[in-house]
Amino acid sequence: PLGVLPRREIDPADGTAGAKLTVPESIAILRYFGRQGGLYPDDAVMALQVDSIINTLKDAAKAIETSVQGPVKNLLSDESWSKEEVAKIRERIVTNKDSGLPLYLGYLNKLLEENGTGWMVGDSVTIADLYALRLTSWISSGLLDGIPPTVLDDYPLVKANLERVESIPQVQEFRKNHPKPYNTFNFAA
Repeated sequence: PLGVLPRREIDPADGTAGAKLTVPESIAILRYFGRQGGLYPDDAVMALQVDSIINTLKDAAKAIETSVQGPVKNLLSDESWSKEEVAKIRERIVTNKDSGLPLYLGYLNKLLEENGTGWMVGDSVTIADLYALRLTSWISSGLLDGIPPTVLDDYPLVKANLERVESIPQVQEFRKNHPKPYNTFNFAA
């Protein structure tokens, strides 16, 4: 409906794919399939925790995504940033303790410590862990100039969660079937 991806067509009558309802927005789609697959808690408080973590991760990714998409796509300027400007922006993202990755990764590390199970919420994988995989694998991939692949080293529980989620057979199968790395996408198109 918005002319962008992701989107999913759903048949609201039986819950199967069809052409009756087109839904945009990745988090809404993730939540829908999370409920379908038992990866979204029925418990209201646990569901609130999952939603809070996903929104926190979305906030954490915002500056990085802007640095990838650039100022033109984000309506910040009519001119693109130079590689040097992008490098300076990403350096701030990696080092700023008040609003950069240290704030968010520190929060997630503490949350994982308090939960004590290796998962973000509860004692099994949820969509919060899968959404965290999106960010943590991206920022530690080495594909983003200015963000070192060691960015998670100071956050051992976040790194362990990434490795745990990556070891899930269904995640491994998805990655095998969809190997296209992040750096081949044209975000500015």
